[in-house]
Amino acid sequence: MCEICRRGFLGGMAAVGTAGVIPVAFAQGTSDTRFERPAITLPQRGEFVITNAYVITMDPQLGDIPNGSVHVRNGAIVAVGAG
Repeated sequence: MCEICRRGFLGGMAAVGTAGVIPVAFAQGTSDTRFERPAITLPQRGEFVITNAYVITMDPQLGDIPNGSVHVRNGAIVAVGAG
């Protein structure tokens, strides 16, 4: 029951976050100066590990991982684990 509540909450929060981005994404093709933004350069993608984190997974078999680690390579999560 708790897993369903968490998924619903996270899904709702993702929808709320996306709702704020959608008007800007559609407005980029217009000439309206209210939506002009300076160019943003993103850092190069690399490989790193986030350690000592409380990892919330969407996998009911895996569950949450206190003191977990997340391995990220080129912007994609490639592994999660304890310790």
